[in-house]
Amino acid sequence: MTYEYIVDKVRETFENADAREIFEHVAFQVNIIGEGEGAFYIEVAARSVVVEPYDYHDRDGLVTATGDALIAM
Repeated sequence: MTYEYIVDKVRETFENADAREIFEHVAFQVNIIGEGEGAFYIEVAARSVVVEPYDYHDRDGLVTATGDALIAM
């Protein structure tokens, strides 16, 4: 499993998320350990959800997991 595959699967999961009623801003960085290692972020802002393959230094939370665990969630 590659880093790109993991990020794409998470992005697909959130691409149709209904965030129209969320007016706050929250951002989580996700650190993948093991196979497909890397970092990306999930951000809820402006009533939408964004998943991007970058570090998020001013984040509200941090999740560390294997790629398999993230896909299983």
